[in-house]
Amino acid sequence: MPIAKFSALQKLISSLTKAEKRHFVLYVNRLESNKGVLFVRLFNLMENNEERAEAFFFKKLQPITKAQFLYTKRHLYSQLLKSLRLVSTTRSETFKIRQKLDYADMLYSRGLYYESLAILNTIKEAEKESLHLLHLEVAELKKKIESRHITRSRKNRNRMESLIEQSNRLQSLTNIESNLSGISLEVQGLYIKWGFAKNERDTLIYQVYFKSKIPSYEYVRPSIQATVLWHQSHVWFHYMNLNFHYTYRHAMKWVLLMEQEGTAFHNDPDLYMRGYHYILTSCFYLNREDKYLYWYQKYKLFRKEHMDTFNPTTLLLDFCYYDNAEINQMIIRNRYPKLSDFRESLEAKILKLSDKLDFHRILMFYYKLGMIYSYRGEYEMALEYFNKIIDQPDKQLRNDIFSYARLIQLMCHYRINNFNLVLNLLPSVRATFENNNRMNAVVEQIISFLRRGSNALNFGIQNMISSSVEKVEAQRSHQYNKVAFLYYDFSTWLLSIGKSQSIERIKKDLG
Repeated sequence: MPIAKFSALQKLISSLTKAEKRHFVLYVNRLESNKGVLFVRLFNLMENNEERAEAFFFKKLQPITKAQFLYTKRHLYSQLLKSLRLVSTTRSETFKIRQKLDYADMLYSRGLYYESLAILNTIKEAEKESLHLLHLEVAELKKKIESRHITRSRKNRNRMESLIEQSNRLQSLTNIESNLSGISLEVQGLYIKWGFAKNERDTLIYQVYFKSKIPSYEYVRPSIQATVLWHQSHVWFHYMNLNFHYTYRHAMKWVLLMEQEGTAFHNDPDLYMRGYHYILTSCFYLNREDKYLYWYQKYKLFRKEHMDTFNPTTLLLDFCYYDNAEINQMIIRNRYPKLSDFRESLEAKILKLSDKLDFHRILMFYYKLGMIYSYRGEYEMALEYFNKIIDQPDKQLRNDIFSYARLIQLMCHYRINNFNLVLNLLPSVRATFENNNRMNAVVEQIISFLRRGSNALNFGIQNMISSSVEKVEAQRSHQYNKVAFLYYDFSTWLLSIGKSQSIERIKKDLG
């Protein structure tokens, strides 16, 4: 077993349910010789001392050498996986098919090809598209046996023709799906690396790249899975080009297709929820509260009906997508009921799942909490969250979030009259945007306002506020500069200074 890292072993044990732990104990104790052996003792110790460091367990197992301890960790990890595999075969269709395929392959290697075929013939082709590749393996093993031995199958009319046709069909479907999953991943990677299009050159590069990769709709239609991935690729393409109407359209078709084909709940709930995530994100960026709330309620209904069937990975993704949807619906509605309770619940979940979460998701939650508190006029609280982002060592993970967090940090300091601090930090904030290639007309205007307003100590700036609001608002319709409004409501922030009110209050007054 290649894994001997203590942290990996610790995570695996902590992920086990009570039923899985009981099964493991029964599994390892089925042999009398296993009772009391080192790997069993290590499991019992780790189950009862989850928070302890590795040195504690090494000491408890004395006298053993470091090499023995390494082997014990590796062996325990291996036995846990074997136990989990036995449990999974009773629940997962994939495991059931894989087990029969393994049995058939083993029998064939012993010369028992009739018996091997008998097992393969009990595997009925499932409707799940995620199993196409597995069924192709089944068909290919059947072809291998039929081509090398004289079997009774020849007596059945059209049996060979049907097998060949099935193999060709499955091969075609798996090729289409593999091609589309690769394209979807490439387009997603392009966004992660370069971010939103910043100018016409970026747009042209994205268009040429995407059109050179994406196949026609007719090519993907034979496969539902490939069609969903085709829409997913378009979601990413339009998203990074700031065309959120098209992003919404493709994300909606992705979700509706999964619903119509009945694959949403049984095949891939993770992909289904991901579709909802992009529908809601598009509605949020388009500021369409009506559409947002419609899809938000549909997502809530889906969770209510199916959450008890979610596995740990699906629950993790559900936290990322649903809690993000919850915080976005607060922002789009400009209503923050029980915000403290939500914040405490969110932070508890982040703490619990921190070793499993992608770190950029944690940064996004911090950013949006900071945004909300600044909208409410609670600038000290907002600064706590923006400081958490700024203090992170890896500034390139999401340099857009880092750049805007630094700018809004200064905006919060401005509102609590820390004018000298704002003036001292403005040059480095400008450099951050320029170095990360994030500078745009909106950011330029806000930096200019912060400099002039801080020099004036926020006195006699009403005309400057009106002029700045007009210049910032003019960028909302600009294809590339409008990106700044995805990160903050800069116009309303300027208005809030003039009226000495919070952004939340200004928005309510504006209706």
